[in-house]
Amino acid sequence: MKKYLMLVVGLLLLLVGCSSESGGNAEEGEDVTQWAMGTSSSGSSPYVLGSAISNVINENSDTLNLSAQVTGGYEENFSLIESGNVEVAQQNLYQYNLAYFGKEVYKGEAKENIRSLFNASLMPVQIAVLDESNIKSFEDLKEKRFNMGAPRQATHNIASIYLDTIGFSKEEDIVAGVQSTGDAAAALRDDQQDAVFLLSNVPHSGLIETASTKPIDLVPIEGEVADKFIANLNNSVVKTTIPADTYEGQTEDIETVAFPIVLYVDESASEEEVYEFTKTFWENLERLHEALPATKSLTQELATEGVQVPFHPGAERYFKEIGVME
Repeated sequence: MKKYLMLVVGLLLLLVGCSSESGGNAEEGEDVTQWAMGTSSSGSSPYVLGSAISNVINENSDTLNLSAQVTGGYEENFSLIESGNVEVAQQNLYQYNLAYFGKEVYKGEAKENIRSLFNASLMPVQIAVLDESNIKSFEDLKEKRFNMGAPRQATHNIASIYLDTIGFSKEEDIVAGVQSTGDAAAALRDDQQDAVFLLSNVPHSGLIETASTKPIDLVPIEGEVADKFIANLNNSVVKTTIPADTYEGQTEDIETVAFPIVLYVDESASEEEVYEFTKTFWENLERLHEALPATKSLTQELATEGVQVPFHPGAERYFKEIGVME
């Protein structure tokens, strides 16, 4: 009986010893800081991005552990940062710049506590149509069923600005649809909409599914329309290209604009922790590209482009070290 008891005790001690050494990349005796990233709903593009970034940080940092947190979306993330419930969060750059300066929908509610880290992804505007529709340009959208997204979604607001840019009225020139981003691709497939306006990673999973049964095409945003759209969006978006054959039926490269997705923290965040996060992210960018192909268009040159909100000292320190900032 004693022999069995000693064996059990020995096994327990072995397990305890193993567990004490299984702290990821953290060195023995070194504290690991836990961070949560505010994203959006489970399965959404922001959540997928947050999960991919978490994996990169956790695999390559000895002092920082990151988890992607489901939230009510970009707007809720502002309050989560302010309350300290998350340490870092995502927002599209257009809304982010407006929020800091208290402009438009943020009038009287400026988010002066936020500080920038960097752009972490590009989310292109995709105006999808069925290939058989012969809708090739914005002029062809007139009097068509055009899904703008649910009224409270950022997508709906951006779609409204797009319509203003091309000189269309949503009351007179189109039949405005208000289905959510998640339902838009199916609505296109099921002939409930002629065109759908999406703000999403490329490729969009719903569009891939739709294109597998009904080939699709994309309406470009290019030339003077793109320049005016960018200006109307406070110069907070960039031009980009969606490669040919991204979707079945889309045989040519499509010019469009993309919203940088910016990561930010509260002004009180630790300089050392922010520096570690920023350094680990950019030194392992290729790993992020492998894990999430939608981030392949992200480069160091885009890290700070269009960001009008002051940078956190920890991020600024890293970008000065690598020559992105002077």
